[in-house]
Amino acid sequence: MEIHTEHYKDWDIVSIHGELVIQNLSQIRPVLKKLEEESTSPVAIDITHLTYLDTSAITSILNFHERLDQQSRKVTLIGPNKEVKDVFSIINITEAIPVFNSRPEFENIFD
Repeated sequence: MEIHTEHYKDWDIVSIHGELVIQNLSQIRPVLKKLEEESTSPVAIDITHLTYLDTSAITSILNFHERLDQQSRKVTLIGPNKEVKDVFSIINITEAIPVFNSRPEFENIFD
């Protein structure tokens, strides 16, 4: 799994490449913790290049959302593939976290 961070407009963006599963959550947790503690920006998690995620990854994303929500900060997801999007719909994650189909769709909110 690869993780990249960047800043776009007022947002922190975390891009995840590969699989996000219980075995590699230890790689993403410090990145999210740093954003939670050292930034005041909203966070977009770009999962365009995510090939798979398990329930522990979904739980981590939801917990991160809840912690940022307590700080009055937003979290959004960008670019889930069809399978991931279907899972998000089934468990109603899209009710809590806005989901953009692509990075250009996300960036269009600033135009």
